Amino acid sequence: MRIALGTGLCIAGLASVFAGSSNGSASAWNDEKAAQQLLMQAEQALQQRKPREAAELATKAIEQKADYLEAYVVRARARRQLGQMAEAIEDLTRAIELRPTGALYLTRGDFHSALDRHAEAIADFDRAIEMEPKSMTGYRYRGRERFKAGEVEKSIADFDRAIAVEPEHENEFWERGLSRYYVGQFAQAQKSFEDYHKVGPDDIENGLWRMLSQAEVEGLSAAQKALFKYEPKQRPPFPLLYDLYAGKSKPEDVLEHATDGAIGEAGLRTRLFYAHLYLGMWFVANHDRETAIAHLEKAVALRSTDYMWYVARHQLRLLKREDRSKRGNDE
Repeated sequence: MRIALGTGLCIAGLASVFAGSSNGSASAWNDEKAAQQLLMQAEQALQQRKPREAAELATKAIEQKADYLEAYVVRARARRQLGQMAEAIEDLTRAIELRPTGALYLTRGDFHSALDRHAEAIADFDRAIEMEPKSMTGYRYRGRERFKAGEVEKSIADFDRAIAVEPEHENEFWERGLSRYYVGQFAQAQKSFEDYHKVGPDDIENGLWRMLSQAEVEGLSAAQKALFKYEPKQRPPFPLLYDLYAGKSKPEDVLEHATDGAIGEAGLRTRLFYAHLYLGMWFVANHDRETAIAHLEKAVALRSTDYMWYVARHQLRLLKREDRSKRGNDE
């Protein structure tokens, strides 16, 4: 499920240049031109993955022109890359004060989301939708955030609204498949993953979810037989997981080779996260709650802002809630 959601703001253009005959107007014109030049340099620095330089240049642009909305946005993007999230949100707040737009609220909401500030993110997405009620992105962002916050049924409503706005994008909404799965709409979830297969035919992860959904309706054996075929199999450790779900290997085979070829600490963590998440889901499908919990705990311990981390957390919480309920009934 890798169709990326674009975040951030597309800057449509620079502020208009004012000219005049007085010395004051000439000075303002020079400041404007200097600010524009600095902003262009800041944007180039961002493109070159030099966020610190970009932030410094954007700051200089703001010093030249205190109400330079675009400079605040560029500095916010740079600060996010530097991990300065509080300062980045302050920049976006200032930009919104200068000229509130749906795109700015979406961007700030996305920044709040990265900090797990679900209420603040949803409030910003609400505002974006109020300003642009025909924005598919607004509903999709809010639906994703509601899932993260545990409001799964509300997330489905938002995904449905997003699709109603732009029905030609329905096949892209793998997130709706996940939400449908977690409210027990397994046949509808299966359809969502089958729809996504039309636009992501190489995405093994999507195929695993289609199988998990189908297993709840038709049984594991039937779902295994209907598993989508992928050639070549891409994106480790998913080829290993595919063989497990197809009944061609064992869980220990996945763990033994999940990190083969991983590059750096980040690559290692990502491989381990997905291995434990989908081993956990495999044991869910096989009704082995205890082993599923053990793997999902390891997945959740590998904290990230990836959407699938929230899926792992949600599944783990469900299993633990079921365990507590079962123990209560036994007592």
